[in-house]
Amino acid sequence: MNKNAGYAVVLRKIFKSPVISEMDLGEGSAGRSLTEASTDAYDISAWRRPVRHYNGIASALVEGIGIDGIHRIVLTNGRTLDVCSQNMSLLQTSGNERVLLVGLNGAVAERNGKKAPFFSGLGIANSLRLPAIAISDPTLALDPDLPLAWYAGNEEVPDLPNHIACLLDGLAEVYQARLIVFGGSGGGYAGLLLATLLECRATVLVWNPQTAIADYVPEFVEKYIDVAFPSLSRNAPERNAETMADRGRHLREFLDMTTVVHDVRNLKLPPQIEILYLQNRSDWHVTCHAAPYLAGKFWERIGRAAFMEQESKQIGLFFGHWGEGHVAPPRDYLEMVLRKLAEGKLIHTVIRELDGSHSRLCGDDLDFHWLASNVGLKLEASARVVSGRVHAKSSVGQEGAGTEGIMYAFYLLVDGVRQAVRWYEPCSEVHFDLPDKAGRLQVVAFARSQPENQVSVRIPVWG
Repeated sequence: MNKNAGYAVVLRKIFKSPVISEMDLGEGSAGRSLTEASTDAYDISAWRRPVRHYNGIASALVEGIGIDGIHRIVLTNGRTLDVCSQNMSLLQTSGNERVLLVGLNGAVAERNGKKAPFFSGLGIANSLRLPAIAISDPTLALDPDLPLAWYAGNEEVPDLPNHIACLLDGLAEVYQARLIVFGGSGGGYAGLLLATLLECRATVLVWNPQTAIADYVPEFVEKYIDVAFPSLSRNAPERNAETMADRGRHLREFLDMTTVVHDVRNLKLPPQIEILYLQNRSDWHVTCHAAPYLAGKFWERIGRAAFMEQESKQIGLFFGHWGEGHVAPPRDYLEMVLRKLAEGKLIHTVIRELDGSHSRLCGDDLDFHWLASNVGLKLEASARVVSGRVHAKSSVGQEGAGTEGIMYAFYLLVDGVRQAVRWYEPCSEVHFDLPDKAGRLQVVAFARSQPENQVSVRIPVWG
């Protein structure tokens, strides 16, 4: 497809998009008076790059986002999105598969006068000699002390992720390119959210991501709420809650009052998307963010600290050790991973290679009991309704070993939602009371011989 034909296809799609307003039909190069950013929080001139203005996403795609520089795109209510493009001429080459990197920024630690826009990933992309765009979170331009906004949006642009996804889909269509979206921490949250919205083919690389905004450091979340939703701030959550759990609950209740997507744990992944999830093993995010996002899925262990999601094969997971706490992988490590992905290697292959060549970065053995992983155990299970109760039982064999010491656990599901749990114990049978909620009954049976040697199976409940 030539580029002009690509533009035509994209324009037809974009003008039907619910996130595109009438201003998108105007002239892009003229721009408009833009006064939404705080002058003490925003200074685009510091980047010393040419700046082009557009009245909407369609205008940007047609009139010049393929030119290196900074592009200011009007969204809704006069709010803008800043995008920095680099090495875009490489997308004009023919032959090899076209790949476009998309960088997302995490928290801006100790801003101390640092002004938006913030563009992440351009240095790595330049080292790899790959075309790239970096997207700055526009909410960070509203306040000089706001370090993080997760690209979730604000009361003026609550559907910001949809706008970004629309832009990325358009770029992928125009240039017939596969996207590699990457970001860590708060940028990782944005990557996981965009993964559920994109219609184009893309690989999403995240490291130490948040998976629910309300479960992050309360002071950061409260600051985001104050800046992004000032008209609702009088109804802000209680700031003096006694426990962290109470604070998190209050924050979640407030975010529910907005229309932003603040939790990605139960969102569906479209089939053309792959995710490579890197997690530092000593990070508190393992229990507070990774476990809730990953534990509802079923995993095949393919290495010491490498896992593939069993059902869809769309998510690869690797636990590394890059320092103590919430520490990102080193830059050269991320470059190596991005290079492998850009070369077209499957995520299954990439995490195997990470596990093999970087075993020293795995750290000591982790307790993976919250991952339903399949390593060596062969599990069979059955479940039926008997005398008004659900009776489930399991039997297991283990390659090269006996079955002594096997522990068993069970979930009862109604329409795929967990209703009851029997945690691990030596007994291989369980009885659940029939739930009040009507629906399709299933049981998930688990068996493990040690925390990192676990298997699961999901089965129907027969009447």
